[in-house]
Amino acid sequence: MPSFLYKAYGSSGELAEGRIQALSADAADALLGRRGLTAFKLIEVSQHTQPWWQRDLLSKSGPNAAYLAAFAREFADLYKSGVALDDCLRILAEQSTTRELRQTCDSLLEDILNGATLSGAMAERPATYPGDFINIVRAGETSGTLGPAFEELARLLERRQELNAKIKSALTYPAILLVLAVVSIAIVIGALVPSIAPIFQEGGKPMPGALLLLVTLADNWGFVAVGMLALGGLALACWIGIRRSPARRLAFDAYRLKLPIIGMISLSQDTANFQRTLGTLLRAGVSLLEASMSAQAVIRNRLLATKVERAVGFVREGRPLAVALRDEGVFPPAAIRMMAIGEETGKLDQMLLRSAAVFEDRALKSIDRAMALLTPALTLSVAVVVGGLVLTVMMAILSINDVVGR
Repeated sequence: MPSFLYKAYGSSGELAEGRIQALSADAADALLGRRGLTAFKLIEVSQHTQPWWQRDLLSKSGPNAAYLAAFAREFADLYKSGVALDDCLRILAEQSTTRELRQTCDSLLEDILNGATLSGAMAERPATYPGDFINIVRAGETSGTLGPAFEELARLLERRQELNAKIKSALTYPAILLVLAVVSIAIVIGALVPSIAPIFQEGGKPMPGALLLLVTLADNWGFVAVGMLALGGLALACWIGIRRSPARRLAFDAYRLKLPIIGMISLSQDTANFQRTLGTLLRAGVSLLEASMSAQAVIRNRLLATKVERAVGFVREGRPLAVALRDEGVFPPAAIRMMAIGEETGKLDQMLLRSAAVFEDRALKSIDRAMALLTPALTLSVAVVVGGLVLTVMMAILSINDVVGR
């Protein structure tokens, strides 16, 4: 989110200056007005105008999910220990290791000292704090249970992090295997083949076809690299085109759900994310309609998100959530049954969290099964490719005796 340096007059005519984060200059001016300040100078601050040693070169535009989880957990621990709200933010600002995070805590503290609520201050920073985060904080403030609300929020975010970490861990070995395969192929083509080819040329014997192909690739590695980059650029351009076009993104996500293994993993993951977020929001005291709208935002598949949006519209008209989702055909029948039981018994939040755990386990088991099939297949493919290259080189080395004999 952009930052602005401001100079302003207070209600008593005093001069105030500092830094504020807002989506635009008009939004920054409006935010200062709510604080009782009249800005007469606003300058947008860009990192590119700062010396390179003062920039956070590795920082993103906003705190990531890992930061939000740590922020929620530490805030919950401090607040439940009896620390005042403003002191919690001061302590968190002092403990932050990056400039952006310190500025975020300092700006929240500044808004609160000027009379804003914590959820209101967070709502002014939508690029940093997502909607479900803000709704849980607002519900905690309204009910006077801000500490438990942050604890529920921390539990939700930590569970998401745990699930993402397991998925990344499952994909680590195949990624390493592919990297090692590329390195091995590069060594064979770039080092071994050029050292063997001159022997055939000096002996006047034609090179084997496979070795000749490898020599051609080694001699034209620049064109090969350009071709690979062009293919990568084309793939990236296609992906950007899909992402930017709602119709293409919708068609792509619909096709992805039909894939044998990937579709099951995607459906289970989105089901679990939606149910866990919705259950956490309901447990924090957020209304069903508002919680459903916030939980919809965590669904990555656009087709599922569109169907949930239509279902939420029916909930607004008075239809039960489980019935609306069932009619739209959004989630698996087991998830719908769990929600229906929760609505009938008045324990919707508990049933949602139980169902979310079931589908999280299902997604992880599907990934494990996919990796159990992919890893041997990938290992065999790499072995065939690298082994074929090495065998080609070994056959060429053995045929050197014929060249020397002649």
